[in-house]
Amino acid sequence: MRKTILLLIGTVFLNVQLWSIGSAVVKGKVENATAKEITFQSYGLPFTSKNLQKVAVNEDGTYEAKLDVPIESYYILWYNKRKTTIVYLSPKDDLTINFDARNLPRSFSFDGKGSIINNYLLEKYQVENNREVYDNTYFSMPSEEFLKSSKDYRTLIKTPLEKFKATHGKDKKFKRFIELEETDVFYKWATLVTRYAPNYAHGAKKDAKVVWENFDQSVFKQFDLGNEKMLFSKTYRDFLNHYLIVFTDKSLIGQTGIESMTRLLFTQMMYENIPTFFKNETIQNYMRTRVIYEYAFGNGINGMEDAISDFKQTVRHPDYNRIVNLITDKWQHLGTGQSAPDFEGVNPEGKTVKLSDFKGKIVYIDVWATWCGPCRKQIPYLEKLEEKYHGQAVEFMSVSIDRSQVKWEKWMAEKSPKGTQIFMPGGWGADICKKYNITGIPRFILIDKEGKIINVSADRPSGGIDGILSKLLAKG
Repeated sequence: MRKTILLLIGTVFLNVQLWSIGSAVVKGKVENATAKEITFQSYGLPFTSKNLQKVAVNEDGTYEAKLDVPIESYYILWYNKRKTTIVYLSPKDDLTINFDARNLPRSFSFDGKGSIINNYLLEKYQVENNREVYDNTYFSMPSEEFLKSSKDYRTLIKTPLEKFKATHGKDKKFKRFIELEETDVFYKWATLVTRYAPNYAHGAKKDAKVVWENFDQSVFKQFDLGNEKMLFSKTYRDFLNHYLIVFTDKSLIGQTGIESMTRLLFTQMMYENIPTFFKNETIQNYMRTRVIYEYAFGNGINGMEDAISDFKQTVRHPDYNRIVNLITDKWQHLGTGQSAPDFEGVNPEGKTVKLSDFKGKIVYIDVWATWCGPCRKQIPYLEKLEEKYHGQAVEFMSVSIDRSQVKWEKWMAEKSPKGTQIFMPGGWGADICKKYNITGIPRFILIDKEGKIINVSADRPSGGIDGILSKLLAKG
């Protein structure tokens, strides 16, 4: 479970406010347009209220708009709910961006003021995509071979930047951009190096302690963990997050019971380790915000109360405070002891079944879909629980949010699963997803006999839920 946690936690925020009045014009044409708007999402200032800016696309595919660009920075260009490319914008840019919606991301072209940088970025991403940054072959190499190969990779992805510097390095207007790109290259490599030991130990089935002992850890002395100016780089922010994950994991080596550790407990430990690993207060506050946000966004605030309380006493940053307040407000009604929102669906016989039908029993809810691989992996563990607690005051309810009821009915007919099975239409827009803030599955929810919430992000059947159910039933 601990190794799964390392893969699950992973993306992006900022602590430095640097606002100046500025704007940039973006325009162009979308060939074969299928969506009516383009969204520009700031890479550099993700916690600000101006994070997302939308641009309308006309019937003929043309568009033009003036965007607020407080400082030169990277932006994600979203089209038709898809992240398509990264654009770099500076105040006073007048950038033409053309692309074909049927050929993304390869069809992008840039012209006008700001195009020099963006055409370089196109070349850079082509080079990077020839060899993935987090290619798992790196993590199958012995440490000496890995360090050599990782340096070769760093040289490879730096090639377009060296070419850019040779042509534009003396031009002062590119100074900040080159600094950001230098940071990007270095900390992509630093992230790869940081992630090596736990991934190699896991993939090669080696003892983690031995892997760390054989790894040249002097390499970590090159990494700057306290440069708040580099928080404008997404790559640097992601590096800090990976560093916290990996070294929290390293601190657990040799301790008993860690293989059954839940993501919640690991996240709590990450939060507690922030002052140990990061001495810069600005970095600390960024990491506090990120750890809370990344866990609570999809899992709720149950179990994170101490971290949130510490955050509110420690952090005095308007954007950070705003985002944590938003996330706590979003989940407040789903806290322990709150009334569980009722919902209903149809069982395989076509009968309507409600959550409230089972008042007087503990209800363990599995929100899943037949297309979801991780959901299906939990089914054997769920069936064992159902057998163990058969005839006791606990109901196992599986709620499918499949897009197709026909596929769900076929699954029911073929597998004949136990427990209460219901289908709820709407996919991600299903009533249960709206009421319980579900953005990923499987999600497990635990409700007490009075219809009150115990946990809206309960342990999985393969985790520690068995012990929890036993204790609840023992209380009567």
